[in-house]
Amino acid sequence: MLANSSTRAGTRALTSPLPARSPARSLRLAQRPYSSSSSSSSGSTTGTKNAPRTSALVAAAASLGVAYGIYNSLSTVLHAEASGDPNAEPLAPGITLTDRTQQEQMRARAISQGVYAWGSNRHAVVAPDQPAVGLIKNPRSIPFFDGMALRDLVLAERHGVAVDAQGDVLQWGAGFFDARSRGAEGDQTAIEDIPYASRAARYSAKLPGREEAAPMLPVRTLVGKDIVRIQASDTKVFALGRNGDVWIISAIQEEQKPRGGSARSWLPSALGGNSASIDAQKFSLPKGAKFRRGEKIINIVTGESHLLALTNQERTFGAPTGADANTFGQLGFRKAILNTVQADANDLGTPSSSGTVTGSIEVSLEPRILLDAVLNAPAPTAVDLLPAWALPPSVEQRAAEAQKAREEAKAAAAAAKQSRVLQQQQSASAVPSIVEDPRSIRYCTTLTEIPALRGVPVAQIAAGTHHSLARTSDGRVLGWGRHTHGQSGVGSQVAIECVTAPTEVVLARCFPSSVDVRCTAIYAGAENSIFVTSRLEPLGGRSGVRAVRDVLSCGKGTFGTLGNAQWTQVASSPVRVKSVSGLQEYSDRTGRIHPVDTYSVSIGIPGHVALVLDTVDTHTHAAYGRDVNVWGGNGAMQLGTGKRNNLAVPQHFPPLPPLTPSAGAEAPAPLPSEKERERLREEDINSGALTHMPHNRLQLASKTIADTRTAPKLDKDGNFQTGSVKRRVPVEETMVAGAAAMAVYWKTDVQ
Repeated sequence: MLANSSTRAGTRALTSPLPARSPARSLRLAQRPYSSSSSSSSGSTTGTKNAPRTSALVAAAASLGVAYGIYNSLSTVLHAEASGDPNAEPLAPGITLTDRTQQEQMRARAISQGVYAWGSNRHAVVAPDQPAVGLIKNPRSIPFFDGMALRDLVLAERHGVAVDAQGDVLQWGAGFFDARSRGAEGDQTAIEDIPYASRAARYSAKLPGREEAAPMLPVRTLVGKDIVRIQASDTKVFALGRNGDVWIISAIQEEQKPRGGSARSWLPSALGGNSASIDAQKFSLPKGAKFRRGEKIINIVTGESHLLALTNQERTFGAPTGADANTFGQLGFRKAILNTVQADANDLGTPSSSGTVTGSIEVSLEPRILLDAVLNAPAPTAVDLLPAWALPPSVEQRAAEAQKAREEAKAAAAAAKQSRVLQQQQSASAVPSIVEDPRSIRYCTTLTEIPALRGVPVAQIAAGTHHSLARTSDGRVLGWGRHTHGQSGVGSQVAIECVTAPTEVVLARCFPSSVDVRCTAIYAGAENSIFVTSRLEPLGGRSGVRAVRDVLSCGKGTFGTLGNAQWTQVASSPVRVKSVSGLQEYSDRTGRIHPVDTYSVSIGIPGHVALVLDTVDTHTHAAYGRDVNVWGGNGAMQLGTGKRNNLAVPQHFPPLPPLTPSAGAEAPAPLPSEKERERLREEDINSGALTHMPHNRLQLASKTIADTRTAPKLDKDGNFQTGSVKRRVPVEETMVAGAAAMAVYWKTDVQ
């Protein structure tokens, strides 16, 4: 329990059942001896010698009455079947009775499992079985994923991606099934623009000419690669295999057909049979470079158009994934290797239909700030070219001559270019190679080590839309990329729109009086960054220090994403999120108070946050859940609060509803028998973890062992067949923020 919790409501649900009594009756029992005794003593004028004895009796009776009232209130069972007293006072607003303890609810979810999602559904990502519904206002389970634990889950704006317990990739969404939903860019409402529930926004992303789209259930695409992590941009999906390979597949089903094999369709991969039936590419290192012995990639993160990769030997690589990959310097380097394809002989500006890769070329991807400085620089004159002492009296004449020479050189270059074009048009064999389309999965398949991080041991990486973060093994943080809202975190002393090279984020400035300030985790998303820190704080008035865990945020705060109760447009220096910082809890194992750490953070687009506290003492009782806090943008009701207002302060998340019933779905797994429930309840009491929370809120179940299923498969008749069972798999509940959406799912560890 948190140290600042004032009650232990768990005792109410876990003590032995007793006859229920009204709190008002208990109060009357406590007051009756006191009122009668006091009235008799005040109205008496004799018997002074017996006054001390009478006062003692009055005090004893009052104490017994109060103790009885307290005991009676603590012994009242908070169960639905024990709430039939007509004299009972009504519950306060927001408090509901339950017939199961917190541990029993988490055990039941571990047995049933599933994926709960809510928020914007205009591309049928949050509720693929209800594509005509534009907004899912409250958490709702996706029936397709009932009984499944996933390795990873991503909710992009136009498509969804998941990895099942077997390591196969699942894809769905209107943007995946129909490329036409991506064509009318002018009809699409920007993700920052709300609301999403208007009729035009609801159907503009669906199949053209149809108001009621058919269910868009997930299908298997990349199979047999043992994928452990996925990332997604608008047009591509990046999958990390257990062996360290990083695969690229398209986020559009039509573009997954192998080139040169139009007769083959996506159906074999949907049936789970042949992973080679879809078009996939794999990242590699430049020619002549190779990984060290035993080195492999263990993590990948992506922004809107760039990718970062981290190896198990703390080296960091990057690659452009779109045309704006280094517009703000988010790559951390300027020279990238792009693939070239053969151009069409009839149109030198477009690739041929075959799209044959002819090789690679090193190109310069300059940040916009540097290009603007070069392109907007004034043309040099004679005054600029010569030192002051060398200028002759006729400066104007020399300047005119220099200008004429530049014009002649420009005309000669244009004539030479035109001559080369004519020669290429005359010979079909002389068709040149041009760079692949940035939307293609072949645009760049080469990872480049970030030069500024060579020799720097990096333990964690993170990426927002246009910025990047890296945490070193000694607890320092480096940031680079876009800085228009301060999301790089390097401070207000950097007054430019982007940071083109990794620069240290000095977190110690946030705690002037503390020592040993270290960063333990970094997170990035949209235009924001979050840092989890540990520090030693001096104790006031006495010698010694105490350990403190803090959550810091920076970047765009117009949606309340900073979490500091302010709506700041720019926060270039990290600010403290007070509601989830400096928390303490008592440990039964050590008998001491310890700081509460942050278990995970997820930042979605355009700016909403889900933070999970590590309120589980695994040395005492694993059934204790992890508290969830949400804040930030809520235009699509993605915070799950039932309201549409943004939140600038973290707030607890309400409990999840039961699984969504659906026709043809298997019945939920039965709850444990009453005898087994009594045994588990007794185990909970003996462990000391009385965890029925003082108010109604969600707690994510900690790691446990349970059976799970792989994704359903399509048979030859087009019907879904139940997936295979994987027994005794370590699973735990986790929360992820997506594009104007959120989800809670069971995550399985890779064994």
